[in-house]
Amino acid sequence: QATIDGFREHMGLDRERALELIKLGVKIARDAVDLEKAKGNPNPLAVWGVIGPYGAYLHDGSEYQTGSYVDRMTTSELAEWHRPRVEALIEGGSDDLIFGTIPAL
Repeated sequence: QATIDGFREHMGLDRERALELIKLGVKIARDAVDLEKAKGNPNPLAVWGVIGPYGAYLHDGSEYQTGSYVDRMTTSELAEWHRPRVEALIEGGSDDLIFGTIPAL
């Protein structure tokens, strides 16, 4: 799961570089879709940006449980934590978004 905090804490990257890498992931996927379309692939192809759970960033299994982190943050704080990734995925060119395994909502 690519997160700004994860890139910062585990790779020493700043926020802007982390956002660039998220957008780069979308670009790589978009290039693959475009290549397949150029080769005549008749299947409907799209790039979906996936927003995974905050709990995955915590590395404590809470994404599979009850979302125990809700005791430590509000719904607004959770939304604000996700917002930069959502914006980066959209700006990067995702066709659509999927929000997955968010037990706290």
